[in-house]
Amino acid sequence: MPKKNIILFSNTSWSLYNFRTDLINELIPLGYNIILVSRKGKEIASLTKMGCKFIELNIRSHGINIFIDFFHLLKIIYLLQKYKPIAILTYTIKPNIYGAIACNIMGTKQIANITGIGRFLKVNFLIKNLIYLLYRYSFKNIFHVFFQNENDKNFFINNKIIKEEQCTRIYGSGINLNIFKKSSLLKNKPFSFLMASRILKDKGVIEFIEAAKQVKKKYPNVIFKLAGDIDNKDKNSIKLKELRNLCLSSGVIYLGHISSIKQEIIETNCIVHPSYYNEGCPRILIESAAIGRILITTDWPGCRDTVVESYNGYLCKPKDISSLEKAMIKTLKLSKNEITKMCHNSNQYAIRLFDVKVINKLYFQQISKIKK
Repeated sequence: MPKKNIILFSNTSWSLYNFRTDLINELIPLGYNIILVSRKGKEIASLTKMGCKFIELNIRSHGINIFIDFFHLLKIIYLLQKYKPIAILTYTIKPNIYGAIACNIMGTKQIANITGIGRFLKVNFLIKNLIYLLYRYSFKNIFHVFFQNENDKNFFINNKIIKEEQCTRIYGSGINLNIFKKSSLLKNKPFSFLMASRILKDKGVIEFIEAAKQVKKKYPNVIFKLAGDIDNKDKNSIKLKELRNLCLSSGVIYLGHISSIKQEIIETNCIVHPSYYNEGCPRILIESAAIGRILITTDWPGCRDTVVESYNGYLCKPKDISSLEKAMIKTLKLSKNEITKMCHNSNQYAIRLFDVKVINKLYFQQISKIKK
């Protein structure tokens, strides 16, 4: 019996490797050929070693170029015709939309994952409406859509892009609880806060630095660390020189790019993510919850789903330095027993909601509905 093909299409091989490895490892033993389509990165060797076939498609995350994007669409159509997959699983805006248009043309089943609607609601009127129309046209016959937060799901349903029965709400991309295990707090270390994110204004980087500056005036021994890449192609990026000056004046330690953030989380008491970027369900918060750390994040779609107030962390107002500062000081005033309890609660919350096995099971349910 010939194997059945499934295509996974995302904008980067990094995201496929970091977020979809568990799904791939469960699909291959079930007799599926896995074909990965994305930009090429250093992760390709590991992905092909797992048994996947990789096809490069240098799709850009930012901007729209009609000619280049049309070429990408033609290549996706060609791949669907060549490999005749029983399904294509798509992630992020462009793969979701271009994949859906190609699937409409070829009659292929698509399972899309809305990992956050990004900034498209904030861009200029013309681009905003173009993206909205593309979603509405391309998703009209889509097989199924997974949403990582309720806000995005309601937006798509209320704007008649999809119907209720076409979608399922999930909590993030899922976390492997065998890798991100509960870890005890390090003893006899100064209390520390960590923010790990792309260095963008709408991720709340400046708010984090300014709040840290205020907190250190009252608690000078507290450590604040910031990790993440600077994306110079993004208009909301903070330049390296400006970032260094901000960190120098506030006492925040800038770690730069960290290839594996797990150890930094283990060495930290509290993870801070003051984002007001329209993301799905932030990975850093899911990983930190699983390891068992107190969380501080914004009362914002996706972010708020990781925290129950005073149970495993605190919510602050978006774009509000004072609100973030108060949440940090609340955390610093906790007793040792209260800190231990909240860390335990974070881990239990992650086990209930963020286990990748639960999310992969939902994928298998949808794939099993497709007539082979």
